[in-house]
Amino acid sequence: TGDIIMEHVRNHQLIDIKIRQYLLPAVMMKLALQLGNIVDTILVGNLLGTTAMSAVSLSIPMLYFIQIPGYFLGNGGAIVAGILLGKRRKEEAGKVFTATLLLTVLCGIVFLAAAFFVTDPIAHLLSGGGELEPMVAQYVFVCLAGSPILGAGLLLASYFANDSHPQLASAYFIISNAVNLAFDYLFLKYTPLGVAGAALSTMTGFLVGFVVVIPYIRSKKRMITFASPKLTGELKKNVAKTGMPFFTYLLATMVKGLLMNSIVLALLGEMGMVV
Repeated sequence: TGDIIMEHVRNHQLIDIKIRQYLLPAVMMKLALQLGNIVDTILVGNLLGTTAMSAVSLSIPMLYFIQIPGYFLGNGGAIVAGILLGKRRKEEAGKVFTATLLLTVLCGIVFLAAAFFVTDPIAHLLSGGGELEPMVAQYVFVCLAGSPILGAGLLLASYFANDSHPQLASAYFIISNAVNLAFDYLFLKYTPLGVAGAALSTMTGFLVGFVVVIPYIRSKKRMITFASPKLTGELKKNVAKTGMPFFTYLLATMVKGLLMNSIVLALLGEMGMVV
């Protein structure tokens, strides 16, 4: 009985340590993202005006769309890889990591190539063809062009946490948002980029945030490594099944934003969108 009690106490202590290890980085990560979004909006509104802020708001559904590969494959793949690591199937975990990273970057490259052809139709759809359309087109083009960076960053952050490096995921988003806000001010106040500068600062932040990847790649404690990207049908199914809730969430959020913006534009016009 005494041994059972001691084992219970040790397990409780271990779980308590892990909760504290993961809780603070997760809170800091979400806090950085939310504060970054709020301050980003304040800067655009104050430096470019409320009309530009409306154009950015109209473009947000597209920003959600290009995040889908990184969130879907990142979260789905990271969870599956974590389960495989728990079963000591390290090579298969590496295969999942490599395959999802390559596929996410490939999706980003496709979005980048498509930016030159689909930006204007998308901007027309999002803005309803009004005066805000040119600014929406500027923002959408930069977001599509930067999607390989954004997707890879989101995916890696998911794997950081599931590879016993939750502090790296937190650091990545904190650095990315700090750089984003700094470049927001520089681009919006001292360059003629307009709303394109707001999108460019976001992508610049995600790019600079990759500095945290260097110590992760060099870490000897890293459990997930690069391996052959060839996955079995079962692993593909598991990644898709596990990532589906994240895919559904982002898709639903994108559709909700698109419908809400369309309703406001249809009933209240562009001035309603400003409000």
